[in-house]
Amino acid sequence: MLAVKQAPDTPAFISAAFAELEKSLEGLAAGSIHEQRKQAFVRFLETGLPPAKSEAWKYTKAAPFLQGEQVIEPHTKRAPQGHMALMRQGFLAGQKANILCTLNGRYEPTLSTICSPIHEVELTGMQQAERLNSRSLAQYFGKVATADDNPFVDVNTALCTQGIIIRVPEGKNVRAHTYLYHLADATQHHPLAQPRVLVVVGAGSTINITEVFEAQGGHPSTTNYVLEVYLAQGATCNLTKVQKTSSRAQLIDSSFIHHEAGARSQTITLSLSGQTIRNNLTCVLAGAGAHADLQGLYLCQTGMHVDNHTEVKHMVPDCTSNELYKGVVDGKGVSVFNGKIYVAKDAQKTNAFQSNRNLLLSDEGVVNTKPQLEIYADDVRCTHGATIGQLPEDALFYMQARGISKEAARGLLLGAFAQEVANQIPHAPTLQEASRLLESWFAAR
Repeated sequence: MLAVKQAPDTPAFISAAFAELEKSLEGLAAGSIHEQRKQAFVRFLETGLPPAKSEAWKYTKAAPFLQGEQVIEPHTKRAPQGHMALMRQGFLAGQKANILCTLNGRYEPTLSTICSPIHEVELTGMQQAERLNSRSLAQYFGKVATADDNPFVDVNTALCTQGIIIRVPEGKNVRAHTYLYHLADATQHHPLAQPRVLVVVGAGSTINITEVFEAQGGHPSTTNYVLEVYLAQGATCNLTKVQKTSSRAQLIDSSFIHHEAGARSQTITLSLSGQTIRNNLTCVLAGAGAHADLQGLYLCQTGMHVDNHTEVKHMVPDCTSNELYKGVVDGKGVSVFNGKIYVAKDAQKTNAFQSNRNLLLSDEGVVNTKPQLEIYADDVRCTHGATIGQLPEDALFYMQARGISKEAARGLLLGAFAQEVANQIPHAPTLQEASRLLESWFAAR
């Protein structure tokens, strides 16, 4: 074990898991990727978990994510084929697409399907890429993601070996849709999953991705996910995240998108069910003319806690960003939104918009919202705002006066509020299934 001064709150099973991982790497232990793992592991041992007074973790305590009898499964364990039936329901039903599955953090080729030609997109497992000395892995792994105020990125970097790499060559439009399906299987124990995905999109290329997070089984589960997306000049990535895990599932989703000149991204995050969800989304605009579009919808009910932390970094002039997050909180649900727009000293002509809107349906629900601007340039246009309200009584009365029941009227108003975000989903089958889930949620209200 590495000799470092260890923080007192570092869980012992993390150290044990790293030691087991090193034993299983064989010849890969001397590679540059494993050197990054070791550095991340040392940083986590030294810094530990964020303290209770940490501003970034003020409303969502970090310690519970790594408490309990958690199991990191052996990296050689294979998936039972019984999971295939579960995968082919909902979002994946009848889809002819690229489907890449992780099971408790491990990429599972036996549960995955690739239909795109290799000249259009390369889809490989991280372990295979590491053995083949993949240039994309060596050049971009760990370069887009940062662990600032988020030690869970270091935990993931230290423990992941079987993630997914997606590389789109220059000047390609990936015609088939790509699904990333992350399943936490808690039927036998409390798994701690560490899925990792690296997406590299070449200059002028386009890819459309839907990520689905699910959990099954009666035990708790914890998924600590890291996504790195590198967009070269003029590249485009449309990303939709659908988080519909179990009532005993914890999810940390740390996603990082780097934009070169003229690159564009759209990220839509739907948090529909789960116990605790912490979303960390960071977009870096590093080239002139880059654009980032961030949209989110979270539905919270009793027993559910959703925390969205976003940061858009305008590092150069002439970039734009648009951000809209909407939430519906019912029962004793708890939501958090902390959105930050950062404008660097020389990032003139920045145009950035941010809005967070919330509907509070009960007296016991909690909404915490904190939009932020940090601006070091003077020729910019930046706006932000936040609202918390209830369904408008006058609209309910108007609809009831025209023969619509109160329950139906509530459902229509809630649906209209939510669909502003959902309707931006560019992939029709994903939009259709997401709309079905929203309708079901609102019908229960």
